Amino acid sequence: MATSLTANAVVEMIRSQVSRNWMGGTSEGFQCGDLNATVTGIATAWTPTIEALQKAISLNLNLMISMEPPFWRESGPVFTEVSMGTPSMKVLEASSVYQYKKKLIDDHGLILWRFNENYRALASNPRLNALARTLGYKAHENAAATQRLAAIGAGVYAIPEIPLADLAKKTRDSANAKALRVLGDPKEKVKSVALLPGYIENEDIMAMVRDRNVDVVVCGEPCEWEAFEYAEDWITAGWGKGMIMLGRAASEDPGAKELAAWMRSFITDVPVTGIAVGEPFSYVPSHKA
Repeated sequence: MATSLTANAVVEMIRSQVSRNWMGGTSEGFQCGDLNATVTGIATAWTPTIEALQKAISLNLNLMISMEPPFWRESGPVFTEVSMGTPSMKVLEASSVYQYKKKLIDDHGLILWRFNENYRALASNPRLNALARTLGYKAHENAAATQRLAAIGAGVYAIPEIPLADLAKKTRDSANAKALRVLGDPKEKVKSVALLPGYIENEDIMAMVRDRNVDVVVCGEPCEWEAFEYAEDWITAGWGKGMIMLGRAASEDPGAKELAAWMRSFITDVPVTGIAVGEPFSYVPSHKA
Protein backbone atom coordinates (compact mmCIF):
# COMPACT_ATOMS: atom_id res chain seq x y z
CA MET A 1 0.00 0.00 0.00
CA ALA A 2 1.36 3.41 -0.98
CA THR A 3 2.17 5.73 1.90
CA SER A 4 3.51 9.26 2.31
CA LEU A 5 5.08 8.55 5.70
CA THR A 6 8.46 10.28 5.96
CA ALA A 7 11.46 9.34 8.07
CA ASN A 8 11.05 12.51 10.09
CA ALA A 9 7.38 11.64 10.72
CA VAL A 10 8.45 8.20 12.02
CA VAL A 11 10.82 9.83 14.50
CA GLU A 12 8.07 12.20 15.65
CA MET A 13 5.76 9.21 16.18
CA ILE A 14 8.41 7.60 18.36
CA ARG A 15 8.91 10.83 20.29
CA SER A 16 5.15 11.13 20.86
CA GLN A 17 5.08 7.66 22.41
CA VAL A 18 7.78 8.65 24.88
CA SER A 19 5.98 11.98 25.41
CA ARG A 20 7.29 14.36 28.07
CA ASN A 21 9.94 11.87 29.19
CA TRP A 22 11.93 12.44 25.98
CA MET A 23 15.51 13.48 26.78
CA GLY A 24 17.25 16.16 24.77
CA GLY A 25 20.98 16.71 24.34
CA THR A 26 21.67 13.09 23.41
CA SER A 27 23.75 11.32 20.75
CA GLU A 28 20.60 10.56 18.76
CA GLY A 29 19.71 11.91 15.34
CA PHE A 30 19.80 11.29 11.61
CA GLN A 31 23.14 9.85 10.51
CA CYS A 32 22.58 9.48 6.75
CA GLY A 33 19.93 10.05 4.15
CA ASP A 34 17.02 12.40 3.56
CA LEU A 35 14.80 12.78 6.62
CA ASN A 36 11.97 13.97 4.35
CA ALA A 37 12.12 10.91 2.08
CA THR A 38 9.17 8.53 1.96
CA VAL A 39 9.62 5.43 4.08
CA THR A 40 9.02 2.07 2.38
CA GLY A 41 9.71 0.08 5.54
CA ILE A 42 11.64 0.20 8.80
CA ALA A 43 14.43 -2.03 10.05
CA THR A 44 15.75 -2.05 13.60
CA ALA A 45 19.20 -3.36 14.53
CA TRP A 46 21.51 -2.69 17.43
CA THR A 47 24.25 -1.63 15.00
CA PRO A 48 23.98 -0.97 11.24
CA THR A 49 26.60 -3.35 9.87
CA ILE A 50 26.98 -3.74 6.11
CA GLU A 51 25.30 -7.14 6.39
CA ALA A 52 22.35 -5.66 8.33
CA LEU A 53 22.00 -2.89 5.73
CA GLN A 54 22.06 -5.46 2.91
CA LYS A 55 19.31 -7.40 4.68
CA ALA A 56 17.21 -4.24 4.97
CA ILE A 57 17.74 -3.51 1.27
CA SER A 58 16.63 -7.03 0.34
CA LEU A 59 13.41 -6.49 2.32
CA ASN A 60 12.81 -3.01 0.81
CA LEU A 61 13.20 -1.33 4.21
CA ASN A 62 14.83 2.04 3.62
CA LEU A 63 14.79 3.43 7.18
CA MET A 64 17.25 1.82 9.59
CA ILE A 65 16.89 2.63 13.29
CA SER A 66 19.87 1.55 15.35
CA MET A 67 21.44 2.13 18.74
CA GLU A 68 24.93 2.62 17.34
CA PRO A 69 26.15 4.94 14.54
CA PRO A 70 27.06 3.52 11.12
CA PHE A 71 30.68 4.65 10.89
CA TRP A 72 32.28 3.34 14.09
CA ARG A 73 32.57 6.72 15.81
CA GLU A 74 30.52 9.15 17.84
CA SER A 75 29.26 11.69 15.31
CA GLY A 76 28.31 14.52 17.65
CA PRO A 77 29.29 16.23 20.89
CA VAL A 78 27.70 13.55 23.13
CA PHE A 79 29.86 10.51 23.88
CA THR A 80 27.94 7.51 25.17
CA GLU A 81 30.86 5.18 25.88
CA VAL A 82 34.53 5.44 26.78
CA SER A 83 36.50 6.46 23.70
CA MET A 84 40.26 6.13 23.36
CA GLY A 85 40.30 8.36 20.30
CA THR A 86 37.73 8.80 17.54
CA PRO A 87 39.19 9.01 14.00
CA SER A 88 38.86 12.34 12.28
CA MET A 89 36.51 12.62 9.32
CA LYS A 90 39.52 13.09 7.05
CA VAL A 91 40.97 9.75 8.17
CA LEU A 92 37.57 8.10 8.06
CA GLU A 93 36.69 9.26 4.54
CA ALA A 94 40.01 7.95 3.22
CA SER A 95 39.09 4.45 4.38
CA SER A 96 37.97 2.07 1.62
CA VAL A 97 35.55 0.41 4.05
CA TYR A 98 33.93 3.76 4.80
CA GLN A 99 33.67 4.52 1.08
CA TYR A 100 32.09 1.14 0.36
CA LYS A 101 29.54 1.46 3.16
CA LYS A 102 28.67 5.08 2.38
CA LYS A 103 28.14 4.20 -1.29
CA LEU A 104 25.87 1.31 -0.32
CA ILE A 105 23.77 3.66 1.82
CA ASP A 106 23.65 6.41 -0.83
CA ASP A 107 23.02 4.11 -3.81
CA HIS A 108 19.99 2.54 -2.13
CA GLY A 109 18.60 5.74 -0.62
CA LEU A 110 18.86 4.45 2.93
CA ILE A 111 18.04 6.69 5.89
CA LEU A 112 19.76 5.98 9.20
CA TRP A 113 18.52 7.32 12.52
CA ARG A 114 20.30 6.64 15.80
CA PHE A 115 18.01 5.83 18.76
CA ASN A 116 20.20 5.40 21.80
CA GLU A 117 19.68 7.10 25.18
CA ASN A 118 15.90 7.39 24.82
CA TYR A 119 15.74 3.76 23.68
CA ARG A 120 17.62 2.70 26.82
CA ALA A 121 15.24 4.82 28.93
CA LEU A 122 11.99 3.33 27.57
CA ALA A 123 9.73 2.34 30.47
CA SER A 124 9.29 -1.14 28.97
CA ASN A 125 13.09 -1.63 28.94
CA PRO A 126 13.10 -3.77 25.78
CA ARG A 127 16.88 -4.30 25.89
CA LEU A 128 16.78 -5.98 29.29
CA ASN A 129 13.42 -7.73 29.18
CA ALA A 130 13.89 -9.23 25.73
CA LEU A 131 17.27 -10.66 26.74
CA ALA A 132 15.85 -11.95 30.04
CA ARG A 133 13.10 -13.78 28.16
CA THR A 134 15.60 -15.16 25.66
CA LEU A 135 17.71 -16.57 28.50
CA GLY A 136 14.71 -17.89 30.44
CA TYR A 137 15.21 -15.53 33.40
CA LYS A 138 12.17 -13.27 33.13
CA ALA A 139 9.80 -15.48 35.16
CA HIS A 140 12.33 -15.45 38.03
CA GLU A 141 12.75 -11.68 38.28
CA ASN A 142 13.36 -10.13 41.68
CA ALA A 143 11.33 -7.00 40.97
CA ALA A 144 12.52 -5.07 44.02
CA ALA A 145 16.19 -5.73 43.26
CA THR A 146 15.64 -4.84 39.59
CA GLN A 147 14.03 -1.55 40.60
CA ARG A 148 17.12 -0.65 42.62
CA LEU A 149 19.16 -0.99 39.41
CA ALA A 150 16.73 0.98 37.22
CA ALA A 151 19.24 3.79 36.72
CA ILE A 152 21.57 1.51 34.75
CA GLY A 153 18.84 -0.69 33.18
CA ALA A 154 19.96 -3.95 34.80
CA GLY A 155 17.83 -6.73 36.29
CA VAL A 156 18.15 -9.32 39.05
CA TYR A 157 16.75 -12.86 38.86
CA ALA A 158 16.43 -15.60 41.49
CA ILE A 159 16.91 -18.65 39.27
CA PRO A 160 16.84 -22.30 40.35
CA GLU A 161 20.27 -23.23 41.72
CA ILE A 162 22.60 -24.48 39.00
CA PRO A 163 26.35 -25.02 38.52
CA LEU A 164 28.03 -22.05 36.83
CA ALA A 165 29.18 -24.25 33.93
CA ASP A 166 25.61 -25.42 33.24
CA LEU A 167 24.26 -21.88 33.43
CA ALA A 168 26.93 -20.80 30.96
CA LYS A 169 25.95 -23.60 28.56
CA LYS A 170 22.25 -22.71 28.76
CA THR A 171 23.10 -19.04 28.25
CA ARG A 172 25.29 -19.84 25.24
CA ASP A 173 22.62 -21.97 23.59
CA SER A 174 19.70 -19.62 24.33
CA ALA A 175 21.47 -16.51 23.00
CA ASN A 176 23.48 -18.28 20.26
CA ALA A 177 26.59 -16.79 21.84
CA LYS A 178 29.22 -18.88 20.11
CA ALA A 179 32.20 -17.12 21.72
CA LEU A 180 30.89 -16.76 25.27
CA ARG A 181 33.48 -16.38 28.07
CA VAL A 182 33.21 -17.25 31.75
CA LEU A 183 34.96 -16.19 34.96
CA GLY A 184 34.77 -18.36 38.08
CA ASP A 185 34.83 -21.97 39.19
CA PRO A 186 32.62 -23.97 36.78
CA LYS A 187 31.47 -26.22 39.64
CA GLU A 188 30.23 -23.39 41.86
CA LYS A 189 26.44 -23.37 42.27
CA VAL A 190 24.70 -20.05 41.57
CA LYS A 191 21.15 -18.87 42.06
CA SER A 192 21.04 -15.07 41.82
CA VAL A 193 21.82 -13.42 38.47
CA ALA A 194 22.40 -9.74 37.72
CA LEU A 195 21.83 -9.15 33.99
CA LEU A 196 22.79 -6.19 31.80
CA PRO A 197 23.03 -6.17 27.98
CA GLY A 198 25.46 -4.06 26.00
CA TYR A 199 28.60 -2.23 27.00
CA ILE A 200 29.39 -2.23 30.71
CA GLU A 201 31.67 0.14 32.59
CA ASN A 202 33.12 -0.20 36.06
CA GLU A 203 30.39 1.78 37.80
CA ASP A 204 27.75 -0.48 36.25
CA ILE A 205 29.21 -3.69 37.62
CA MET A 206 29.86 -2.08 41.00
CA ALA A 207 26.15 -1.24 41.19
CA MET A 208 25.13 -4.73 40.03
CA VAL A 209 27.10 -6.56 42.75
CA ARG A 210 26.36 -4.14 45.60
CA ASP A 211 23.60 -6.59 46.57
CA ARG A 212 25.55 -9.37 48.28
CA ASN A 213 22.83 -11.86 47.27
CA VAL A 214 23.98 -11.60 43.63
CA ASP A 215 26.46 -14.37 42.91
CA VAL A 216 26.80 -14.23 39.11
CA VAL A 217 26.79 -11.40 36.57
CA VAL A 218 25.62 -12.06 33.01
CA CYS A 219 26.48 -9.22 30.67
CA GLY A 220 27.24 -8.17 27.12
CA GLU A 221 30.53 -6.37 26.66
CA PRO A 222 32.37 -5.43 29.86
CA CYS A 223 35.21 -2.99 29.55
CA GLU A 224 38.02 -5.52 29.87
CA TRP A 225 40.56 -3.30 31.60
CA GLU A 226 38.00 -2.15 34.19
CA ALA A 227 34.77 -4.09 34.67
CA PHE A 228 36.32 -7.46 33.87
CA GLU A 229 39.12 -6.93 36.40
CA TYR A 230 36.68 -5.70 39.05
CA ALA A 231 34.56 -8.83 38.57
CA GLU A 232 37.64 -11.04 38.85
CA ASP A 233 38.58 -9.44 42.17
CA TRP A 234 34.95 -9.60 43.37
CA ILE A 235 35.04 -13.36 42.79
CA THR A 236 38.51 -13.84 44.32
CA ALA A 237 37.47 -11.88 47.43
CA GLY A 238 34.70 -14.45 47.96
CA TRP A 239 31.70 -12.20 47.43
CA GLY A 240 30.80 -13.42 43.94
CA LYS A 241 30.97 -16.70 42.09
CA GLY A 242 31.03 -15.90 38.39
CA MET A 243 30.70 -13.65 35.37
CA ILE A 244 29.34 -14.76 32.00
CA MET A 245 30.21 -12.51 29.06
CA LEU A 246 27.79 -12.98 26.18
CA GLY A 247 29.35 -10.50 23.77
CA ARG A 248 27.76 -7.30 22.51
CA ALA A 249 25.74 -8.67 19.59
CA ALA A 250 24.30 -11.66 21.44
CA SER A 251 23.17 -9.39 24.28
CA GLU A 252 21.69 -6.61 22.09
CA ASP A 253 19.95 -8.53 19.28
CA PRO A 254 16.87 -9.55 21.34
CA GLY A 255 16.25 -5.93 22.33
CA ALA A 256 16.50 -4.72 18.73
CA LYS A 257 13.79 -7.20 17.75
CA GLU A 258 11.68 -6.15 20.74
CA LEU A 259 12.03 -2.53 19.64
CA ALA A 260 10.54 -3.47 16.27
CA ALA A 261 7.61 -5.17 18.00
CA TRP A 262 7.01 -2.04 20.12
CA MET A 263 7.06 0.18 17.03
CA ARG A 264 4.57 -2.06 15.23
CA SER A 265 2.05 -1.19 17.96
CA PHE A 266 1.79 2.39 16.66
CA ILE A 267 3.29 2.32 13.14
CA THR A 268 0.98 0.40 10.86
CA ASP A 269 1.44 2.03 7.44
CA VAL A 270 4.75 0.30 6.65
CA PRO A 271 6.42 -2.95 7.71
CA VAL A 272 8.72 -2.83 10.74
CA THR A 273 11.26 -5.65 11.03
CA GLY A 274 13.91 -6.41 13.64
CA ILE A 275 17.19 -7.55 12.11
CA ALA A 276 19.57 -9.68 14.16
CA VAL A 277 23.18 -8.71 13.58
CA GLY A 278 24.20 -12.10 14.92
CA GLU A 279 27.27 -13.34 16.76
CA PRO A 280 30.29 -12.23 14.68
CA PHE A 281 32.84 -14.36 16.49
CA SER A 282 33.57 -18.08 16.36
CA TYR A 283 35.07 -20.37 18.96
CA VAL A 284 38.44 -22.09 18.55
CA PRO A 285 38.60 -25.00 21.02
CA SER A 286 41.74 -25.57 23.06
CA HIS A 287 43.99 -28.39 21.92
CA LYS A 288 43.49 -29.78 25.43
CA ALA A 289 39.70 -29.94 25.02
